[in-house]
Amino acid sequence: MYTQVLSSLFAFFLILSTATPQAQAEYDHSHADLDKVLKEHVTVKDDGNTFAYAKLKRKPVDFIRYLKNASRLSEKSFNAFTREQQIAFLINVYNAFTIQLVMDNYPTPSIKKIKGLSPSPWKVNFIRLLGKTMNLDNIETDWLRKKYNDPRIHFAVNSSTISSPRLRNEAYVADRLNEQLDDQARLFLRNPAQNKINPIDKKLELSKIFTWYKDDFTKDQMTVQKFVSKYITDEKTVQASLEKEEFAVDYLDYSWDLNSTK
Repeated sequence: MYTQVLSSLFAFFLILSTATPQAQAEYDHSHADLDKVLKEHVTVKDDGNTFAYAKLKRKPVDFIRYLKNASRLSEKSFNAFTREQQIAFLINVYNAFTIQLVMDNYPTPSIKKIKGLSPSPWKVNFIRLLGKTMNLDNIETDWLRKKYNDPRIHFAVNSSTISSPRLRNEAYVADRLNEQLDDQARLFLRNPAQNKINPIDKKLELSKIFTWYKDDFTKDQMTVQKFVSKYITDEKTVQASLEKEEFAVDYLDYSWDLNSTK
């Protein structure tokens, strides 16, 4: 079963062995192919965006081209990128390979219910990137989280679930990365389906992302409440109260249902 599920993924990466130095040297930092796919397949909704996996599965040409070009990039070329180019690249490929994993096994009610992926979809080594074979957790944990120390990354990577921060309908790009990450943080924290604030009773109900990755949000004398104060509201008195950690904090249930367009 495991071999059957991943056969199409590994067959795809056989194509990548023909990578050329030119392909590595001239990387498109506009991520145009992915940007086109996202604009055509992401439906923007108030309570979180959805993705048309079935539609992409019928016509994946631009998407496959994006994955091929990303997979051809050498680690040496990647290391020559600016910090912002590196982060944008890694967020984009994380989201793109997550989409590919779901698309290749669509329909499925959840990424966690794809049969044959053991021990989890985030631990399956189906990705060829920077000259290595890796998994989604390698991209998020070993690269994004450890190297760049920016907790806003958690609002940009998308796990194809309803409770995940929304999949943006555009690619991340270096020259707008800070703006995009701030926007993602605001959109996520101000979505009452994912985070709730009650200023009168001084109660916070936050996504479990804030407890799963608490260490990322509490570095350098930061606290979770101080962090969310910058994004969850514009009310200065409420921000000040959060900075003083005057709110009681609880965590909402997390839905692993697929973020699929119906």
